[in-house]
Amino acid sequence: MKRPLSDTELPEGPRVVFYYTGVFHWLIARHRDEIGRRLTEPAVKLRADLLAPRFAGAGVLPGPEAWEILWDYLNAVENKLAALIRRRSPAYWFHLYRRIRPTLSEVHDSKRDATTVRLVRRHAELAFSKHGDLNGKDLGPLGNLSLDTLLGGFFKTANLDLLRSERAVEALYAQLVPQEIVMTEFSLDDFLSIFEIEGWAYEYWRTAAAMRSAGKGSPVSWETRNDWIDCHDEVVHPVLFAIYDERIKRGGAGLPTRLGTWTNDKRVEGLAGRYVAAQYKVDSAPDPFPTWDVVRKRMAESVTPTNFVLFDGSLEAFQQSHAFMSGAFEKRHGFALEELCFTLSMLTLLAGYTGEAILQPTRQKRIAHILTHQTNLRFRGYWLVALDLDGLCELIEDAAPFFGFKTVPVRPTLRAIVEFLALSKISAKNIGLWSGGKRPLLVPMPDRGYMLDLVAVIPLLTSLFFGVKADGNAKGSSFEEASREAFREAGLDLVRHGRLEWLDGAWREADAIMRDGDRLVVFECVAVEEPVDLEISKPQVFADRKDRIAPKLCQAASLAEALRARPKGANFDFGWAKKFDWRVVCPHHEFAWDLGDEFFDDIGEPRIVTIQEAIELIEGKAILPYDLRRFVHRARRESETASGT
Repeated sequence: MKRPLSDTELPEGPRVVFYYTGVFHWLIARHRDEIGRRLTEPAVKLRADLLAPRFAGAGVLPGPEAWEILWDYLNAVENKLAALIRRRSPAYWFHLYRRIRPTLSEVHDSKRDATTVRLVRRHAELAFSKHGDLNGKDLGPLGNLSLDTLLGGFFKTANLDLLRSERAVEALYAQLVPQEIVMTEFSLDDFLSIFEIEGWAYEYWRTAAAMRSAGKGSPVSWETRNDWIDCHDEVVHPVLFAIYDERIKRGGAGLPTRLGTWTNDKRVEGLAGRYVAAQYKVDSAPDPFPTWDVVRKRMAESVTPTNFVLFDGSLEAFQQSHAFMSGAFEKRHGFALEELCFTLSMLTLLAGYTGEAILQPTRQKRIAHILTHQTNLRFRGYWLVALDLDGLCELIEDAAPFFGFKTVPVRPTLRAIVEFLALSKISAKNIGLWSGGKRPLLVPMPDRGYMLDLVAVIPLLTSLFFGVKADGNAKGSSFEEASREAFREAGLDLVRHGRLEWLDGAWREADAIMRDGDRLVVFECVAVEEPVDLEISKPQVFADRKDRIAPKLCQAASLAEALRARPKGANFDFGWAKKFDWRVVCPHHEFAWDLGDEFFDDIGEPRIVTIQEAIELIEGKAILPYDLRRFVHRARRESETASGT
């Protein structure tokens, strides 16, 4: 990871400074010890009170038994989160948390990589939505506060200490925008509590990670020296978790869903049918971006490190790849998938590109508004819109032609969709921190409108079909075709798919067969869904998943062997092939539960892969770093030696 640049190393250019910037730095500097305590000590105490007694003296517990203990502890951690969060509105906590740099403190003695940061933040933000006070009125216009009351009085106190001039503080206050929405009920305890919340969210992540090991069968004991559990490797080798985590960290192309589908999320021409989304930018290195210079009244390039990256994708492609779900989706929700995609596209386009710029009277004001708006998005990931749900519907109707849409759903349907996307007391009850959803796109601010969270877009699409009954055959066919389309677009040599017939009448089905020089690679595609409790590896869920994937491994391997034995048939001729290989392709990164030949090839690369990984392997790129591939070989040798083979 790049080393963050210091203030003196940043290149020239306008710096982005907000009303809270100096105050938060000042508060952190003065309360560093208390922040460190809140990040760790509450969790240490709960661990000593609830977790250690159930493991201590019990010796080594079977994985399923340990999982149940950890499940109880996970719920206790969530209760601690709820107790802190329920005193303020969800929007208040989002407002505050999104203004703290996305990183993890060094006081946390486990992982602090980018994937972990995003997971910890996901847990915290889902907790805001689930447990926050939806009636709380703790955000409002800056103009309603005075210099003495802004940020609970800390704006004046901190800046007076920093600037050493009351006149300078007054001048700074005079530059602020009266209409800007700020925390009207801010307190020092709230500020310190956001770090305690992150500490609990980290404990939640750590517990869920331990459940992942226990749920896969690893025996567990208590390690007093580390004040944490120790997962033994008699059942699942630790390197398998390292391999899985490495693949997750690498990410991948396309948009997989929990349904077990995958969308080739290519860009579309024009704006209609596109979504805009945001993701936490954990690397604090500055990336130049266009902004509006309020002093010179012109476009400029800022070098300030931001908290989010913005990206877009195709809802048109998403809708097409899930056309087989249209009927069941409309039956379940009362509106069409096409109508949902239109509404999501409009809301995120408004949030991501223009805000309310289309309402500005002059071109210069529109440009200034758009650039200022996108600058704000890069720091907080959401758009504040001062409209109720009916007002949002009206804005969508009025702006649709501007983005190239020719038709709009009728108002009752549009209203039903925005309600579906909004957080409510009913939907809050269905949020699971451990499952990642359902994440609301629209977070209410009582009497102030809504916070449209672009970070929620991908989780929303990923879990969109939860509770919608799918046609298994249609889903499988859709994933197979999506895989083949991706292979073709990557320029790979897809030589065959479908029915393979031998001269003696025997036949097999092939989802995709690829040529790589003199190597033939069989791809078996499996559209395996992702249950909501998969991430915490509920023992039976993991067992069921193994039962679903294992036959596909045998199927792919046996077809490759059959073609090696008889490379010519009635409707195919693979006489050119000297080597025969195989892979199983899944929408998600799948956990390989063994180091055997059916899970890893001769050089240590996984056999269960995503579409992107399949493409990379054919292109000669490595999926795993050398040290992990070497570890696979070493672990295999140790296993063979132990078994006497």
